[in-house]
Amino acid sequence: MSTVIAIDDLLERGAPVTLGAVGGRAAVEADLGALLASPHVDVMVGWAVDAAPGDESFTDDLVIKGFQNAGFAVTLRAASHALIASAPVRTRLAPRIGRALEKRSEIRGDERNGLVAAYALETWLRLALAEVVQRHRLVSILVDIETDENGLFAEHAAKIVGTAFHAWRENDLLPVLDRLRRNPEASGEATFEYANALLSVALDGDDQHEVMGGLETAQVLFAEAGRIDADRSDAHLYAAVIGVVRGFAQGAGEADLDAAVKAVGEAAADRAFLLSAGRLPDWLAPRWDRDVQWLELVDSVPRIACDLGRPSWLRACAVLDGLLKVYDADRTIPGAAGFGAVLRPRIEASFVRERGLLAHLDDRLGDEAFVGADRNAAVALRRRIEEIAAEPNPPGKFGEGAFEKLRGALEEIGATERFIERVTDLVDSKLLVDLEIANPVVQRLFNDIRSRLEGATHYEGRIRVTFDRLLLQVILFCMDRQDAAKRELGPRGAYLFEKNAVEGDLQKDLRDWLKGNMPEATVLTEIEGIAKGRCDVYVGHGGWRFLVELKRHEDLVTPEEARKYVGQAASYQGTNVKLGMLGILELVDRTGPPPGLESCLWYDSLVPEGDTEARHLVIFRVPGRLRRPNELSR
Repeated sequence: MSTVIAIDDLLERGAPVTLGAVGGRAAVEADLGALLASPHVDVMVGWAVDAAPGDESFTDDLVIKGFQNAGFAVTLRAASHALIASAPVRTRLAPRIGRALEKRSEIRGDERNGLVAAYALETWLRLALAEVVQRHRLVSILVDIETDENGLFAEHAAKIVGTAFHAWRENDLLPVLDRLRRNPEASGEATFEYANALLSVALDGDDQHEVMGGLETAQVLFAEAGRIDADRSDAHLYAAVIGVVRGFAQGAGEADLDAAVKAVGEAAADRAFLLSAGRLPDWLAPRWDRDVQWLELVDSVPRIACDLGRPSWLRACAVLDGLLKVYDADRTIPGAAGFGAVLRPRIEASFVRERGLLAHLDDRLGDEAFVGADRNAAVALRRRIEEIAAEPNPPGKFGEGAFEKLRGALEEIGATERFIERVTDLVDSKLLVDLEIANPVVQRLFNDIRSRLEGATHYEGRIRVTFDRLLLQVILFCMDRQDAAKRELGPRGAYLFEKNAVEGDLQKDLRDWLKGNMPEATVLTEIEGIAKGRCDVYVGHGGWRFLVELKRHEDLVTPEEARKYVGQAASYQGTNVKLGMLGILELVDRTGPPPGLESCLWYDSLVPEGDTEARHLVIFRVPGRLRRPNELSR
């Protein structure tokens, strides 16, 4: 009886598969080729674990050959678990196992070998995490992983590379994750891991602007991972948490933060349900204690935002203690260092503005029974307030615009409320002219897209005001091109009814609309010398510009279809503000009415390959091949 048949027989009968039971060392040596081709590498590891001193060298050699020649993913993973669980075998094999795993990971051209190769790398990673083998050779192998790898291998490799980055912070691994985003089968996992890696990089910083930019990029990538795979509750959860933190830092109110926290709770519940369905390996298992700490912190943020807007608190000690936990988030939760740079400025500014809040803080510090980590945070906050008070221009609320600063300055000089209202109304009408919208659909679309742009790196100040004007005009353009009759549109709108309309027709029409409705902007078409190409519509405002890329599409334009053109549209943002638009002329032979205005405009974003800054787009589609309503009657 051959060794392989003997093993199969013992396994079928549930009997111990010992080296002696299959005929001993001599029988195995005689049948070595067949054994190495069998799915029994886990059995070989078992022999090494139970080996007598005289057989250790033989069984160890067998294990090394078994890993080099492994052809069955399930038994390789079982063998890996057994190897890692046995300290004596790990120690004996440490000098040689890395080379065996490297050799096996090199064979990955098809699905079967790709999965086996991925499990070989996983075993190598787990041994390196346990400090059984050196990590340097493993990292060099991971760095060489390319975009066009076998899909099954690439998907697992993304998780391995991401784990390796978090363990050792090897920056050369970041481009690997970025590359794997272009692998169709690995894109979801790679995008998630890339977002996770960039999030941790951001949280290592202490500069408020850099941390906020890193959080923005990570949030965009997590949202992209969620689009690729709607079941990725972990991506939705991370994006929601970042949304709460960024919203607080940018001055969001209690209602907006409550909605964001609700999204966190829903994503967290979904994630917990999915994790309960099976057991994750230790190297991937989440830290439940950290999860609880994060949820407690995030849940408290809306209340803190509300409390910071008050001049005093009824239950001052309880409120202050909760606020100090948010202020000291980087020490409350290990690994949250960068959040301090994001969360603290709004808290500090509130204490600078409100003397009542500062009195509560001083009262709390005067209580001798107030000890521990919260007291340390209170001392740090008090020291920072003194530093701010000594500055010539103490800061206001983080993200505060010129409008709010003007009101604050008028209040400080004792201006009456009536005078303040007259001045601010004048400024408001000057800056936000044309933004009072009667049509509820337009108003809802306008506000929804603006809320999604909130917090984008360049969406602030005058740039924000001018982009809002462009956004409103594009919405009104889309509305008018569905409402206006053929006679009203005249020759300029004739393309909307033609079968073979071209992109240039939409370009000319949009250019004329913007030229007539945005006299403060420079509106041009076919401008060369931007991103090595030619932009379709250029809307300039001196130092900054917004570019509109236009396309013609022979089919229904869904958000998924539109993403085919997002990369090109975003490429024009490389050397200026990261805000732009993509317009698509949709050519479809419809038997019914065109889509409603609400489904013709939406927001999208992306992080280009090789970049770490998010780019933002408003996408709009203009339905073509229109028919009169009476032509749709049967």
